[in-house]
Amino acid sequence: DKYSFFLETLEKGKSIRENLLRLWEKKVSKIIVLGGDGTLFHIINNIPKNFNIPFSLFPSGSGNDFIKTIFGNKKDLSFFYEVFKRGIIKNTYTGEVITENKKYFFVNAAGFGFDAKIAKRALKIRALRGLLRYLLSLFIELRGKISYEMEIEDGEKVLKGKYLILGLGIGKYLGGGFYLFPDASPFEKKLSICIIKDMDKISVFKKLPHAIKGTHLFLPECIYFKSEGINLKLNEKIFIQLDGEVFKLNDKKVRAKVSDRKFNLLYILSLIHI
Repeated sequence: DKYSFFLETLEKGKSIRENLLRLWEKKVSKIIVLGGDGTLFHIINNIPKNFNIPFSLFPSGSGNDFIKTIFGNKKDLSFFYEVFKRGIIKNTYTGEVITENKKYFFVNAAGFGFDAKIAKRALKIRALRGLLRYLLSLFIELRGKISYEMEIEDGEKVLKGKYLILGLGIGKYLGGGFYLFPDASPFEKKLSICIIKDMDKISVFKKLPHAIKGTHLFLPECIYFKSEGINLKLNEKIFIQLDGEVFKLNDKKVRAKVSDRKFNLLYILSLIHI
């Protein structure tokens, strides 16, 4: 097969939308994304309405959690080129976080509070990548505040308390390899929601390996369920991370849900990891 390729360097903000529109006008048939979760975050937050060109992914970011959900630990170029050539199109869900003044979309996962503080710290550490970078950031951030008062409501139940983690998953992984959402699927209109109750810092050390293996679901501190969306009430300003990109939440009320905004993904059914 012969292909003609256009190389576009995507920068944050308006230029991403402009570049995608330019590719659309050129009637390209497929787009290869060289990047990780953060790259996908900026694409989905700037994608034009009714944009239907499928994306083929190649993991070259610092975490690559979303790609790991789809293709496991595949990293060789020949595999992803095969997906690009022979892949079928699959419509893929995204998540949405709505505040009073802003709306954000995410492709892989959202984290509130302590997880977002870890992600913020990780952005400053350039020498490491993936899980090691997240772990080092976690150990550094354990010196400060780790739990936050939250009220979480999903239409069926209301949870009130002090929580270490509130994570929302479209993909299965977070932080470069934490298997936080074992049953999550980007092809299902549900968020996997993982809540970890407050615990002392020594217990965080002891129970951390469970979150890497996915066995945290059996811990008494873990609350796990699936939902199309939640309403969140906060008593203080906290950070939120969306696909590794960090923002400060100034709002006391937040809505998070599966979004109507989707994108087309190329994959090969016989090789899919889900």
